[in-house]
Parts: sequence; C-alpha cells; structure tokens
Amino acid sequence: MTQLVSQGDFLHKDGRFWLTTDELGKRLGFTNSREGIYKIYTRNSEELKPFTCMSKLDTQGQNRDIRLFDEQGCYIVAMLARTPQAKAFRRALARFLQEIRSREKEFAETFSSLESLKQQVAAMQLKQQLTRFKFSESAGQRLVALKNTGLLSDRELGRVFKISPQNVRKLLKLYRHSAGDFTDRRPEQFKRLTKGVTL
Repeated sequence: MTQLVSQGDFLHKDGRFWLTTDELGKRLGFTNSREGIYKIYTRNSEELKPFTCMSKLDTQGQNRDIRLFDEQGCYIVAMLARTPQAKAFRRALARFLQEIRSREKEFAETFSSLESLKQQVAAMQLKQQLTRFKFSESAGQRLVALKNTGLLSDRELGRVFKISPQNVRKLLKLYRHSAGDFTDRRPEQFKRLTKGVTL
C-alpha cells in the first residue's frame, strides 16, 4: 500500500504543515482531486476558513495561487470526504502529526540543553577572565551596572577599571552569555561582514 502521509508531502510555513488541494485530493482517493476538494470546501467554507490559505506556488513552470490546508484543515476535509481512502488517511495523518510533535519536543529539549551548556561554558570563561584581570565579583558587577547606565563609553570604563576597551567588551559579553543572553550586539555593518562566519 502506498504511504498516505510523509513529511515530504507537506509545506512547512508559519510553524504549520500544509498540503495543497491537489495533494490532499489524491491522498483521499478522489478521481479528480482538485474538484473533489473544491466541492467539500465550498459546502463547508465557514468551518474550513481558519485552516486554509491561498499561496503562490510554482506549478508546471507557472507561479499560481494555490489553496493550502493545514493539519487541522486536512483532518476536517478527511472527515467530510466519503471516499474509501478517507478513514485510512485520517489514521495516517494522526500518526504522522504525533511523530512530528514528538520530534519537535525532542529538538526543543536538545536545544534547551545546548543553551544551558553554553551558559555554563560562558560562566567558566567569565570566572577565568575575572581572575586574569584581578577583578573581584563585586568589581565585575559594578562594571555591568555602569555600562547599563549608558553614561560611560567602553574607553571610559576601561580607564575606570584599568583595562583596555576590548577587555571591557569581552567581560560584558561574557556576563551577558552567562546570563543566557546571546544576542549579537555588534553594529549591522560588522554583522554583514561576518555573516556565516563562526566567531
């Protein structure tokens, strides 16, 4: 039996999975897939509107407006379809979505662990740098507090704490990273110059 649902069939857009009218119709076993789905949609448009959209897609070398149905829309259409294949499609779709959600959860947990590890590494690096510059923890906190006032430049902070402006920026970056803030604070022109480069 042909696999009714696989990830490659779907478009991933705005955090949702979408099937085109044609693909959905084929999987539900309609002889004329577009016409079969069109009839269901026109009879139940109010119910289906929140779960469908029009999108420009390249089909047969032409850019056309194609109706898409998200996961919920596909399931509702499958409930309304009276084809022999509809029941099997609903089961396959439910299994597929369960697998996808499980993978997304695993990815989120892995990402969370990675972020936590990055924070721990930054905290270790911060401790090493504070020792290197003979900074007490309270001196480091004063540096951050003064920077947050916006009153002193990195050069001026360097004079106050007797370190170079580059080391001021290095310490402030490590403080942010150890707190879980990995936002790139560099000016836009530097971000563009180093795009795709691991720093």
